[in-house]
Amino acid sequence: MTFNIVCLSDQLKEKDLQISLLNKNLDQAQQLQLIAEQRLTETNKTLIEYQEKETQPKKGFWQRLFK
Repeated sequence: MTFNIVCLSDQLKEKDLQISLLNKNLDQAQQLQLIAEQRLTETNKTLIEYQEKETQPKKGFWQRLFK
């Protein structure tokens, strides 16, 4: 009977360790997902700014000279 209790206790400790590692990995995955989303948002903003700049009419020589 005591052997069963010790065995079950060891199994619980192992499961607790597995759950702890799983939570750690989940947290890391969420952080990486957030970083990826932030980079994507930043890239999209840069692309939109570039597209807006490219669609603006080009100023001629005299317009640039006499702002």
